[in-house]
Amino acid sequence: MRKRDLLYTVFACVMMAVAGPSLAQDDEIRWLDNYPEAIQEAKRTQKPIFLEFRCEP
Repeated sequence: MRKRDLLYTVFACVMMAVAGPSLAQDDEIRWLDNYPEAIQEAKRTQKPIFLEFRCEP
């Protein structure tokens, strides 16, 4: 029974090590400062838009 538990644990660790990098998202964030371009990109990728409003003097 104990060997089987160890085998399952090792198998799970190997599967996570193999599948982990393929599940990771891009590390780079590309910010857009053109609203119409951002709308087109959001529609193309089916992702939401994050808007930041600033009050600059």
